[in-house]
Order: sequence, then structure tokens, then C-alpha cells
Amino acid sequence: MKIKHTFQIRQGDVFIEQVEPPKDLGEVVPREGGAVVLAYGESSGHRHQIAAKGAKLFQRGSTRMLEISARGGAVLAVTSDRGEQLTPERHVPVKLPPGTHKVTIQREWTIEQSIRRVLD
Repeated sequence: MKIKHTFQIRQGDVFIEQVEPPKDLGEVVPREGGAVVLAYGESSGHRHQIAAKGAKLFQRGSTRMLEISARGGAVLAVTSDRGEQLTPERHVPVKLPPGTHKVTIQREWTIEQSIRRVLD
């Protein structure tokens, strides 16, 4: 049996997994301040973003796909709400390889048996 290894990474509540690209990625999500923003932190207003020009975020329904076409990949960093890189106290910058990646905002069960977004 041959095992196919895929790239997976988590940065805070953002989970990214490299996948085979679907036929239709969906609609392009506009860049914000020149960057692709994957998520916002609730506690401090920080954002998980990619500044590389070779990165595009797509959305189809509730599914979000990230396409990285930059030859050397791209870096997912945590920044202020204005896009300034923050000192990685909680989240270290992550290098993403070229390819198509599924982006999931993680959820968790609470003691009250309800689902909620993981707070970052």
C-alpha cells in the first residue's frame, strides 16, 4: 500500500491541508490591504494573512480554498489589523508550499454540548 503524504499545518484556529484541486475553486475572495486574510483573531484583532502576490483565496459555499502559485511558496503570518507583522508570541509564521490548500476554521465542543468556533 502506498501512502500519500500531504502538507497539514495549524496556526491558532486556522487549519490548512494541501489537497488535489477541485474543478471549480469558487469565487475569488478580494485581498484586504494587499494581503489574503484567512481569519481574524477575536481576542486581539490580529489576522492570519499571506502577503505574497502568488496567493489567492477562493470561496464556494462554506468551503474555502487557498491557491499558492509562487515558486517558493508563501508565508502565513499573524499581523495587526493594519497588516503589520506581530512578534510571534502565540503564532509562528508558517511557510506554505505551492499548490491548492483547503482552509478550515476549527470548531470545538463546549461543556454545554454546543459547537463554537475555536477562539484564537
